[in-house]
Amino acid sequence: MHGTVASMYQHKTRHIEEGQFHYKKLSNLIEECKELRLKSPSQ
Repeated sequence: MHGTVASMYQHKTRHIEEGQFHYKKLSNLIEECKELRLKSPSQ
């Protein structure tokens, strides 16, 4: 029982870390798009 709880906890934290990693990548892409939009002349 104790081992299952520990593995479930590890599984959950890994998902959270993966989510944060993808969120950072996504926000970086958004920032790059904003900068590109600022650099390029508005249409």
